[in-house]
Amino acid sequence: MKIIKTKSIEPENISNYNDSQFESFNNRPKIHSGIIPNFFVYIKDYAWNAFLKHGENIYATEKHEAQGIILGKYFIDEHGSFVVGTQYEEGTGKSTRSFVDMTEECLLKISDKCQKENLLMLVWLHTHPGFGTGYSKVDIDCLTTNFYKEFQTGIVADILQDKSSGYKVISNNVEKFNDYAIFDNELTLSLPFLNKQKKIIGNPKEKYLKILSPQSCQPTQSIDDDLSQSFSSGQSIATKHSNDSRQRIASNKILTHENLQSLYVKKNPKIIKPEKFSDNQNSLFTIFKNRKNYHSDIIPNFFVYINESVWKDFLKNGKKACDTNEKKSQGVILGKYFDDEYGSFVVGTHYEEANGVLTNSHVSIYGDCMKRIHAKCMKENLLILIWLRTHFDNSILFSTPDIHFFKSNFYQNFQTGLSVDMLRKKIKGYKTKMFLDEYGIDSFNNFAIVDNILLQISAPFFDSIDNNVTGSQILSEQS
Repeated sequence: MKIIKTKSIEPENISNYNDSQFESFNNRPKIHSGIIPNFFVYIKDYAWNAFLKHGENIYATEKHEAQGIILGKYFIDEHGSFVVGTQYEEGTGKSTRSFVDMTEECLLKISDKCQKENLLMLVWLHTHPGFGTGYSKVDIDCLTTNFYKEFQTGIVADILQDKSSGYKVISNNVEKFNDYAIFDNELTLSLPFLNKQKKIIGNPKEKYLKILSPQSCQPTQSIDDDLSQSFSSGQSIATKHSNDSRQRIASNKILTHENLQSLYVKKNPKIIKPEKFSDNQNSLFTIFKNRKNYHSDIIPNFFVYINESVWKDFLKNGKKACDTNEKKSQGVILGKYFDDEYGSFVVGTHYEEANGVLTNSHVSIYGDCMKRIHAKCMKENLLILIWLRTHFDNSILFSTPDIHFFKSNFYQNFQTGLSVDMLRKKIKGYKTKMFLDEYGIDSFNNFAIVDNILLQISAPFFDSIDNNVTGSQILSEQS
């Protein structure tokens, strides 16, 4: 899909516009209680819901991505420029589980509709079912080639995890864009997907959007209670917002998509601290009283021990997937997080098979599956420690969707990810790390399998167990 670049389009002055569909935006301060962004995107709820329904239908029948375009008007007032999207047009073309492209015929059809009804193509929408809301290189190329104008944006929605992210071309670069919201007939604004959960909107009669401080925001259950409950079970929530911006929101009530989202997520969420290892531990863990016996060298500051029976359960699940031609499998390891004189460490004692998206390039876990695993953690006082996924006779590197899913869900200090090639018997570890105020991922080598009988550790897939294995040696010996 490629749109030929044409002359720039100027916004219409909203004060000169009499159409009842748009005249309500003549007094935007009544929608925003605070500073209005220089550019804002408003999407009508039925247009957004039409997109979601389209995405859900495509995923249910084909397990593919879906796409479309929001059409509407481009305006300006004394507060800045803005667009109002009122119609959704489905896009047709080539699609896979991780790729979409719109045909020239479909694009021409939408363009004809715009000309007949005096509308503009405002927002390119597409779905990432189950693998997060980050833009791939293909997505970036599409946005910069086709939706680069000052009034155009892109939004990607993960319809399985109920998340969305916006993007905009600024100075020929694609940057995150947070200033968008869904509006209803009362001009009440909300974030995408929040209608499925909690409503944080102000009084509809006043038509004001109230940005409440964390202390005063009291939905059905308090936000901080939700976060505390989630993190006590080892749940991770993707965040990219600082405490400073959170305080700024409470004081200035600035309306942006980022501000709204920050009421539900934190840059520094409740940190789960390791338990101090003691002699009174459960029998599953007492063997770690003298960890130095496992290592012939300096013990890393953080180490991951996986019970041998747990590792075998994962391999068994992977082999079953291979035998049934599914080719991919995934799961999570649950356990405990400890601290002793040598540093912190985790011990994986339970394996939970996870169902979710399984494609040639990535896997991710369904939300209902994660809820089941969280419930088990709460009941048995465990944490979600490791995300395991298999590659059969393929690269053990995380794909771009893998990276987005991992960064969004496994970024706590005690959490790691392992990518395993079952046929070649290769493995690579990953851990999240902060890079310039954002989460990135880095290679991680300090993990081993524990034999509780011989009281020795080994690298995964090693036939013989060597009690002189250090964290730094494990993967270098495999390579």
